[in-house]
Amino acid sequence: MCFRAYKFRLWTNASQERELGIMLETHRRLYNFALAQREWFYEEWQISCSYEDQAGWFTKERKKNPYFGRINSQSARGTLSKLDKGFQNFFRRVKADQKPGYPRFKSGDRFNSVLFPTHGNGIRLKANRLRVQHVGTIRVCLHREVEGIIKTLCLKREADKWFLVVTSDIGEIPKVANILPAVGLDVGLTHFATLSNGERIANPRFLKDELPKLRRAQRSVARKNKRGNNRRKAKRRVCRIHARVANLRREHQHKVSNDLISRYGKIAVESLNVQGMIKNDRLARAISDVGLVKLRRSTHLQG
Repeated sequence: MCFRAYKFRLWTNASQERELGIMLETHRRLYNFALAQREWFYEEWQISCSYEDQAGWFTKERKKNPYFGRINSQSARGTLSKLDKGFQNFFRRVKADQKPGYPRFKSGDRFNSVLFPTHGNGIRLKANRLRVQHVGTIRVCLHREVEGIIKTLCLKREADKWFLVVTSDIGEIPKVANILPAVGLDVGLTHFATLSNGERIANPRFLKDELPKLRRAQRSVARKNKRGNNRRKAKRRVCRIHARVANLRREHQHKVSNDLISRYGKIAVESLNVQGMIKNDRLARAISDVGLVKLRRSTHLQG
């Protein structure tokens, strides 16, 4: 069984954006309420509150709470499952003597997605139209056909745009003999990558190019009243700049990985402790701008 993810832009109107925003805010409050409930159970009785306990509680609570009653039950379970996975990862890291990373409450800027675990329950994709419960039919920029059987769908907000992430089961992929040559890949800051045959790939430095504009936007945020609408508008401008940099970086990484995979059968990438490297205050921004982890992940997954 092999899964593949697709990401499509949603063309929403004003009414749909308002309804999607209400849905996202309701899920954020459900997440925070479930987290507070788990903490309260442990502080009062020193017992844990499981996902099944909270799913049963939500089934009863949505009959009394009109906002909870308006969201899809399966998507609500997806939000509760997200919190449960956060606690599972927390306890796993504690046992492994790693940095725990305790789940924290989500502000409006840190909760940006709603997961629908089942296709057809509250959400359905048909051709280039997406039907969402209580939102309506949204046009989808379906730039490629979705292969396989759709398993989950996720509505995601990035800056002021909405996207659909589709996960599908494409079955087993047949293995094909590869006669292309092997190559070694050395990543760095001066050059994006250097191949073992001497070929060099330039480092575009997208964040460095956008840094003057980003600094002006961040100073504008700092000058605004913390509770005012102008501050929210200024923060959205900062988010748009970060989203643009991330998109440019992702596009460049995919182009490089696709080019390498089309020319070489085996790619050996050097192993780097990126988490340790970014602790260097003088190089952290430059290292993050390269995106070393994502490059290695894309070449590995596609190779």
